[in-house]
Amino acid sequence: TNPGKLDVSAAGHIEVGDDSLDTALREIEEELGLHVLTKDLDLIFTAVSDAKGFTEKHGEFICRELQDVYVIDYAKLNSPEEQKIVVADGEVDEAMWIDIDQLKQDLESANEDYVFRERTYVD
Repeated sequence: TNPGKLDVSAAGHIEVGDDSLDTALREIEEELGLHVLTKDLDLIFTAVSDAKGFTEKHGEFICRELQDVYVIDYAKLNSPEEQKIVVADGEVDEAMWIDIDQLKQDLESANEDYVFRERTYVD
């Protein structure tokens, strides 16, 4: 949806029977190739999102959703293999680990390299 922009996470829609944690674990593995466990994730907040836009694939859209935002503490991962990101074809162009303080600074300054996020992601 936002080619060439950095995003703050792997993301996906919750499937019937799953909860946000199940979805986060699945999407992290699908998009980033990381097999993380429940203990590796910390829910930091839920954001309310209300966006309108247009894509070639979907046309005009209105997207209203709740977004549970989790972080992975890099230091909790036990081995270099667990920390290695392997992006999925067609899902993500590139991925990297970033320090949470740097991320906050980038989002606070509305760094144009990132997909725009509401203040909720920073406050």
